[in-house]
Amino acid sequence: IPTLPVSDFETKLNLSRQILDGSINWSNEFLVNWSNEIPFLLYEVCILKFVDSVFALKFMNIIFTLGNILLVFLISQNIISKKSALIVTIFYSFFPQTIYMTSVLTNQIISLFFTLLGIYLIIYSRNLKYLILGGISLSVANCALKE
Repeated sequence: IPTLPVSDFETKLNLSRQILDGSINWSNEFLVNWSNEIPFLLYEVCILKFVDSVFALKFMNIIFTLGNILLVFLISQNIISKKSALIVTIFYSFFPQTIYMTSVLTNQIISLFFTLLGIYLIIYSRNLKYLILGGISLSVANCALKE
């Protein structure tokens, strides 16, 4: 079912397109009130620069969601048994919000991915390099969603 962005999701998409074509008004009321959304707008600009379609953005949501599913499994398999980790991962995979959110142009999927990646890198780090990468990943997650 094709879904179109509405409300603030549509506003963010339109602002991303304005950034891309250079017609953005940086004193726009949305940007002034929600300046924390600028990193997400820049992410959308990067995707739209290559493929100017909502489908491309939604496809990236699917890729990040698949990464989230993998990271849920990798983190949980070292905390609980592998069989239990698989059950947890299956439940997460079919959780309605996990499926539904892939069609919404929101920064929550990206933030969750980098949060899980940061947790994974920090918990299972073998040296300082992975701790630093985990910290960078958590910083990117914070930039993507500051709530």
